[in-house]
This record gives sequence, structure tokens and C-alpha cells, in this order.
Amino acid sequence: MDLPTTLSSMDLQEAIQTNNERLDDVQYHQHTLEASLAASNQIIHDKLDKQHQRQDSLESKIDGLDKKMANRFDRFESGLDKKMEDRFDRFESIMNTRLAARSVPVESDLHSAGNSSTPLVPPGFESAPVNTTQPVHVSLPTPTHHIIPTLPTATLNTPPPPPFPPPIYKSNQTPPQHQ
Repeated sequence: MDLPTTLSSMDLQEAIQTNNERLDDVQYHQHTLEASLAASNQIIHDKLDKQHQRQDSLESKIDGLDKKMANRFDRFESGLDKKMEDRFDRFESIMNTRLAARSVPVESDLHSAGNSSTPLVPPGFESAPVNTTQPVHVSLPTPTHHIIPTLPTATLNTPPPPPFPPPIYKSNQTPPQHQ
């Protein structure tokens, strides 16, 4: 038997119709996939935008905190410097009042004082008039006999205490009689 190798026009029309339906199904699925892909991409882009906004917000907060910390540190440091300066100034004033400058004659003044007839003038009395024409006589008191006062002695008519304290007796015992 010979099979017909040619298709009838009816078969061709049917094949074209089937292929067109398949093509429509493929195009529909392709369109559905593209829409789904676009929606997924939009969701991802929205999430990325939120992440970027959150990151920008956090970075601005961090920058604000950095500025606040820098300001606080600067205020703390300047306050600390001020406190240290105040303490140093107080210490310096205390040291200046307690350890006031003392004038000590230099060596040449000591030599001239010992080798000349003018007496050494104590510091602070330089402007006092000094009469160098009359000799200055200073009389010191002569040592006298010092009497050291003594305390009066008193005699007591009480015997000396015993060398050890007496023993403690219980209430039902009688203490020994001293003779």
C-alpha cells in the first residue's frame, strides 16, 4: 500500500491552526514570565532603594554623632585645660605667698660688710638713714646665775601600794585578813 505523501489542504489548515495555538500559548507564557520578571525586578529595586535610604540615614546619623562627640570632646578638653590652668594658677599663687622671695646678700656684699666700717643693712631697710660718723655701741646683758626653782616636797602618811593587785575572790569566799 501506498501511503499518500501529500497532505490535504484540510490537514494543512489544521496543522497551521494547531501551530498558531501553540505559538499563542508560548507568547502568553513568555509575556507572563516577562511580567513576573519585571515585578520581581521592581521588588528588588524597591528593596535596594530602601537599603540605600537606610544606609544614607545611618551615615548621616553617624556623621551627626561624630560631630557631637567631637564637640563634646573639644568642650571637655577645653574645660580640662581651663581647670588645669586654674589649678596651676592657684598653686603658683600659693607658692608665691608661702615662699615669698627672700633677698640674700651676695658674696661681694658680705666681703664689703666684713671689711668695711659700715654695718650690713638687712633687706628692706636699705633706705633707712644710717649715721656712720658716730660708732654704734651695743651692750649685751651679761649672763647671770640662773636659779632653777624646785618643786616643794610633800610626805604622805599612806603606805606604798602592794606590788601586785590582790586576787579576786568569789562572793562565798572571805578575803584573807592583812595583819
